[in-house]
Amino acid sequence: MEPIPFIHRENSRARSVKISLDEQGNVIVTTPPRFLASRIPPFVEQARSWIKIHQEQLVHRPILLDAHSVLYFGTPYDFVVHPHKTGQVQVGISTIEIAPVDSSERGIMTSMEKWLKNRAIEYIIPRTKKLSEAMRTEYNQVHFREQKTRWGSCSSDKNLNFNWRLIHAPKAVIDYVIIHELSHTVHMNHGSRFWELVAHYDPDHPLHRGWLKRFGGEEG
Repeated sequence: MEPIPFIHRENSRARSVKISLDEQGNVIVTTPPRFLASRIPPFVEQARSWIKIHQEQLVHRPILLDAHSVLYFGTPYDFVVHPHKTGQVQVGISTIEIAPVDSSERGIMTSMEKWLKNRAIEYIIPRTKKLSEAMRTEYNQVHFREQKTRWGSCSSDKNLNFNWRLIHAPKAVIDYVIIHELSHTVHMNHGSRFWELVAHYDPDHPLHRGWLKRFGGEEG
């Protein structure tokens, strides 16, 4: 049986070996500093079944956005392109009408990504404020990024970072990510008290975590 190729990365904050996949399905092994390289292949081999299952899931992962369709708040929409009405986007029952400045495939993608990012900011910022008030938590600033491996994160300064591509997710899933990161403003770990706080405000969080894992990435 051929050995599984992998990419080794050291992380000064790592306390144990972690195996993950990037968006292309490459195996990433993260270890603490000075971890013996000779010990890595056995860890990878032990995870062979897990790696195979998740690589197959990546192949069949539903598409969030392409030049013909988009997942918007968890609902799939097809694009209707109007090349002569530049700058307009209108959401219908099953379609989104878009009038990009450039009607090429790349132009459509650029216009939709800009529009989706703006919708994410418009939705997530007030929703974060509302959930924070309900949870009686405090946070500092909210930032938006396109993170390849995370849907959200919380810094030690209580700054919240959200992947703007959360706009593809159902609103209940977006709420879960916000609740997850707000819970980190109280517990900067994934201990039992952290998960108790998450569960109190989102009893269905295991289902919402499943959606996120299906579409790639993880919570911070």
